[in-house]
Amino acid sequence: MLKSLIITQNDTDFFFTDIAYKELITLLGQKFVDEYRLLLKDYYVLTTNIEDEVQKLEKEKSHLEAQKKTIENQKAEQSKLLEITK
Repeated sequence: MLKSLIITQNDTDFFFTDIAYKELITLLGQKFVDEYRLLLKDYYVLTTNIEDEVQKLEKEKSHLEAQKKTIENQKAEQSKLLEITK
């Protein structure tokens, strides 16, 4: 580092500013990567949860449709019985 200061003709402020800038870029880049990974993990978890909920709701829907058919059949049988007993 001192060799660079001695060899370069540039202002030392520029050299230290350049180092600070590069360190800042490195830190921000790493922060960005960390945040990206965290968001990607959260997205995967949410997507998985949504898929599970969709499957659960589809099962519930088919169960409710079966119950609805059963109730309709029971109502039809009840109507037949009422007609017969009149």
